[in-house]
Amino acid sequence: MADFGNGSDGAFIAVGGETLSGTKNYTSFTIALGKTVYFTDVLIKCQGIASIAGSLSGSGYGYAGGGAHITGGGPGGGGGGAQGFPDQWGASGGGGAGYGAAGTAGVTGQSNPAGGGAAGAAYGDIVITTLYMGSGGGGGGSFWTAGTGGTGGAGGGAIRITAPTMVISGTISANGAAGGAGGYYAGGAGGGSGGSIWLQAFTITASGAGIYSLGGSGGAGGTAPQPAAGGAGGVGRIRTDYTTLTGGTFSPAPYVGSFASETVQAIIM
Repeated sequence: MADFGNGSDGAFIAVGGETLSGTKNYTSFTIALGKTVYFTDVLIKCQGIASIAGSLSGSGYGYAGGGAHITGGGPGGGGGGAQGFPDQWGASGGGGAGYGAAGTAGVTGQSNPAGGGAAGAAYGDIVITTLYMGSGGGGGGSFWTAGTGGTGGAGGGAIRITAPTMVISGTISANGAAGGAGGYYAGGAGGGSGGSIWLQAFTITASGAGIYSLGGSGGAGGTAPQPAAGGAGGVGRIRTDYTTLTGGTFSPAPYVGSFASETVQAIIM
């Protein structure tokens, strides 16, 4: 059965700008219109109503993207783009990170034998047994000493909220960040992958709400034609458990579990 916690952290009323992580035990949870609260990896247990009229955002708060040439962080980090050299070949783009779906490989720089940065692989499972954050995109390839490759976009954060009732009219997002653009003749970086969002309540009223865990776009390459763009990050994962759901726009489409029979206790990663 669902665990609404012990309320030891009292009532949460957002001031705006807070960053949540770890396990929280609230008596109620409120983000008013115009307020934004951020999260990295957090499990929120709420004994009363969870009301989100503002923004609850973990976008870009997951695993870090890689620097120039470097693979992004996390289990699905995108590969780094290969370096370019004058009169030989152009710099390649970094690979997009994966999580709920694989990322996209970086574009190969002109005649570069190493190819583009590798696409990050998908990981985890549809039921979110482990509450993973999104992974980071790979850094773009630099061009000799002239231009630095873009920095990979960070992945989205991870959040699970369990409450008897949720009223959401704002947004909950765990999107991956876009990859950075390459410098002079350098490759663009890969985008981060979306993270995890898991909502559990008997009743979820989400009219006008948006719940998103999307991948970040790849960064543009530097001056054409030699360098290349980074790959896009893959989507994350969303799960909803409820007896009644009203409204809401979800992207990607969520896995729908059974709130009444829920027994899985996610491990935060």
